[in-house]
Amino acid sequence: MAVLLRYQPVDDAKAWVTVRHYQPEKLTKAQRDEGIMLESEAELPKEPEPQPGMDHRLMVDLKTKELFWEAFARPKTQEELLAEVLDRMNVMVEKQTELVDLLKNGKTDV
Repeated sequence: MAVLLRYQPVDDAKAWVTVRHYQPEKLTKAQRDEGIMLESEAELPKEPEPQPGMDHRLMVDLKTKELFWEAFARPKTQEELLAEVLDRMNVMVEKQTELVDLLKNGKTDV
């Protein structure tokens, strides 16, 4: 299935893909000429793995029409923040357990 990518320039070198049109045959030739036509979505570069506090935008190199993903910072989600808090709490519990074990064994020079 053909896909037409429409984009908005960010600067002179690259543009951000803003629309994926899955029925480009319904568009006028002028509308199709304003984008990049792909034979299928399989031609898109593989999207990077999710990272906390980061997102990725599909971009176009305006000179070569090459597609690539660009990372950008975003606010962390509630789930990401909660995971960080839980990780810190687990570390604190481990340290606390180590201290209790040391005190039980009679070592007080902690």
